[in-house]
Amino acid sequence: MATFEIAEEEALLKFLRDRCDYLRRKNARRRVLIREMEALGERGVAVDSLESLKQTHARETVKLPL
Repeated sequence: MATFEIAEEEALLKFLRDRCDYLRRKNARRRVLIREMEALGERGVAVDSLESLKQTHARETVKLPL
């Protein structure tokens, strides 16, 4: 394998790791927000926002490798 190909693969792996790390941080912030919203209780429009946030969190979690 040529040096260029190795560097290209390493760059791709770094990109994917960075992207996964970003999504994990975003998901962690979402979990905190969900807990805070749940602590507020059911209050009108916030219920719809909370459900939407939970659905987004579930979709994003499925996309991430362990």
